[in-house]
Amino acid sequence: MVRGGVSTVLGAIGDFAGWWDELPFLTNLASTVTGALFGVPLALIVLQGFTANESQKRDQRGVATLAKATVREILHDVTGLTTGANDVGELYDRIRVLNDELLPAARDKHSQPLLVAAVREWRDIHDVWSRALVSQDRAQRLLRDAAARWRFMKEHVQPHMVRQQLGWISTEDAKEIGRLLTAASVSYWDPGELDDDLVRAMDALLTADDLRPLSRYFAGTQYAIAAGIDEQVEQSQAGLAATEALIAAVRRLAAAHGWAEPA
Repeated sequence: MVRGGVSTVLGAIGDFAGWWDELPFLTNLASTVTGALFGVPLALIVLQGFTANESQKRDQRGVATLAKATVREILHDVTGLTTGANDVGELYDRIRVLNDELLPAARDKHSQPLLVAAVREWRDIHDVWSRALVSQDRAQRLLRDAAARWRFMKEHVQPHMVRQQLGWISTEDAKEIGRLLTAASVSYWDPGELDDDLVRAMDALLTADDLRPLSRYFAGTQYAIAAGIDEQVEQSQAGLAATEALIAAVRRLAAAHGWAEPA
């Protein structure tokens, strides 16, 4: 560009001095050279800016694609914990009835028929649970995969998103997903995997109206039996609530960034 400036000055002096009046070829040549000396560096500057801009856009697309793929994999993991929304809804309803109505009645009224009804409902809930949620072993594998992908998202993808000005979820939302991953892993419990002694004791009550095996199992009276079952029910509720909250939180993250699961 400096050379272009010098050529321009010389051309202007030539105009005043009349150098170019009778030299049309040199006039055109000088004009062409001057334009080239100006144009090439200017074009290079523009091209460099365009290339940098295109490179940034390419980087942004790459980071956004990686973020979307990672969140979709996490969403696939956590939604894999449940097998069907209808069964989960039924599970919630039946656990609520057992916890709020049947077990309190069996404890307070010391009624064996009410205890039998509560135990039968608890056994039936196991069947619904096996339809609504996957086994504990399967759940732990899915949660481990989701936790590993979430760490990758935070440690490797998030810094690039911030650097590329793509935005990121709030600190509170990030903490919530991390907390729920831990809570679901700790709380997830498959009540279909009762130990054999408890199953036999429940069957004795339901088929032979024999309360003694359950009394031995829970080391107490009818009240202790109801309290022991209630503890297991509460554990199941906690696991179910943590699982559903985790799925909802990851879905909110995906929806907020346009990373929703494919239709």
